[in-house]
Amino acid sequence: MGIHQIESTKHAKWKPSCGVHTEGRNCKLVHRTSVPSITDQAILILSLCLHVFQGGLVLDDMFTRLRECNKQLLFLITEAIFRSRGEFRFGVISVWGIAGVGKSTFVRTIYNSHDQFEMYGWVNVSHPFNLRDLACSLLLDLHQNGRCFLWLGEKDIDMFRTKDPIQECHKLLHKHKFLIVIDGLQSTEEWDLIKSTLLSGNSESFIIVITNEESVARHCAVEDNFVFNVNGLKADAALYLFIKEDRLLYKQNIDLTPEMIDEAKLIIKKCGGLPKVIVAIGRFMATRSKHAVLWRRFNKKFMHELQTNPGFESLRGLFAWMQSYFHNSPDSLKPCIFYLSIFPRDRSIRRRRLIRRWIAEGYSRDTANNSAEENG
Repeated sequence: MGIHQIESTKHAKWKPSCGVHTEGRNCKLVHRTSVPSITDQAILILSLCLHVFQGGLVLDDMFTRLRECNKQLLFLITEAIFRSRGEFRFGVISVWGIAGVGKSTFVRTIYNSHDQFEMYGWVNVSHPFNLRDLACSLLLDLHQNGRCFLWLGEKDIDMFRTKDPIQECHKLLHKHKFLIVIDGLQSTEEWDLIKSTLLSGNSESFIIVITNEESVARHCAVEDNFVFNVNGLKADAALYLFIKEDRLLYKQNIDLTPEMIDEAKLIIKKCGGLPKVIVAIGRFMATRSKHAVLWRRFNKKFMHELQTNPGFESLRGLFAWMQSYFHNSPDSLKPCIFYLSIFPRDRSIRRRRLIRRWIAEGYSRDTANNSAEENG
């Protein structure tokens, strides 16, 4: 089944470089279209941080959209920081997008460049979720990165087994000015538990939540304005990344033939704009002979290669997540997803047209509170 783009019947007034998403019948921006006036100190922070966009991060004009998306995220974080400090509470923003789209990479550029906090911590949420494990992982991350040497010594590592790491985290988050990234949150229940135990009370610390789920992102953020959506790469940027990975990793500088470029474009169309998939395929193709026939053969067996070739072991977790996401979807939603296969690949689909087709097929029906069109 091809990857389709669904257009809204109504359009937003401004179309950001990192895209919009539809909510109900309208396109709704998930972040501000302009940055309100902020203090001189905020502008200073921005000037200190923007250097990450001037150097090696952006290697080609085709990455302009990604650079703008990063700048918008930086502006959003800065605004949230200063608003939360004025109210003496934890500042929280959420970053969401499909698995493999590069959410953590975007946040990491900000995390590594921000110098307005006393301490920094990055914790990956393990599942099944355990709050004690999360608190312990956060404390260990701070220690291993040498960011908490003033209060934590080598002999204190065993403290986690004798003292309550949850209470230790709570004390530190309220005593110091932290920037904490919580990566991989899966449910609102997980956030509610973290918030009620670790983030209760006043603090100047700031939290960035990374999740695959839009509903979780909106639940965590203090305001809807502080929700940021990361979309996949556009075709030109995806092709650039594919070719760059092929050449840089194996120190090759062989010009691809027009036939190979055409095959590369066909392969990339099947990647959904996901950098993780594009990089993995670029590395794999770099090990193969530079012949259009071989690339065409790979293209025809694309899914079979991804599922069975050991070279794509790094993608197993991503595909497992996608499969479980589909299987856990409501039964009423699955036919709607399969129905998309009747449309040609790489074509825009009008939202209203798609909903009317669902209604005609009986996939979307009237309920007590909503019409079939509203349910679609």
